[in-house]
Amino acid sequence: MSKRYYSPAPWTECEIELDGPEAHHLLHVMRAQSGEEVELFDGQGGVVPATIMNLKRKTVSLEIDLSRKVVTEEADFKIVLATAVPKGDRFRWLVEKATELGVSELIPLNMERSSVTPRDSKIDKHRQYIVEACKQSGRNHLMQLQEMHSFDDFCKLVSEQNTKSLLGDLNSDFDSFEELQSWGKSTTTFTIVVGPEGGLSDLEFELATQCDMRRWQVGSHILRTETAGLALATLANLLRP
Repeated sequence: MSKRYYSPAPWTECEIELDGPEAHHLLHVMRAQSGEEVELFDGQGGVVPATIMNLKRKTVSLEIDLSRKVVTEEADFKIVLATAVPKGDRFRWLVEKATELGVSELIPLNMERSSVTPRDSKIDKHRQYIVEACKQSGRNHLMQLQEMHSFDDFCKLVSEQNTKSLLGDLNSDFDSFEELQSWGKSTTTFTIVVGPEGGLSDLEFELATQCDMRRWQVGSHILRTETAGLALATLANLLRP
């Protein structure tokens, strides 16, 4: 059976109760039994062993051993993925895989040529997919999924934070990967920016230039939004100091 379940912090008592999707998974998918042992993670690095004590119709009571709690730390290097939202299930796939690749924060962008502008309720639903990806991949920190940002507001945020930002584009500001490495070294936050499949408008390119976004060509073909985002997230992992 699956041994990892999400229970948000703080853990202050020796007995806790799971409800919602995690309880449903234990009860109706894994058909758990009293006495079985599982592992809980709190999404902030905390991990603790737990024993199933009592099963009800919609909740599960567990006894946790706080003396065996472990706190894992994520690397200081932070990857932020700011992206236009792809259609249909491709956004769910992007969220799951970005979580597996260690992206710290995902910012959905509403751009001039965006074909999808999901409501807040849909964005919130995707947070459960982050939990599922953490359970599968062994990650103990939840990726942060932000609300929709306009591209203008996002550019203002980049300028205020003064982080190094790389824009996926069919042209590149760097002649080699070594030059890109040299530019990206010694940074603690690396921001990846991916536009919609229709590309950035002239005004958006101007905004990107004003806040010093650099461009990098991923391969020689036109990529879908989610492919470009994940390719650049993989590249960012290679740039870790």
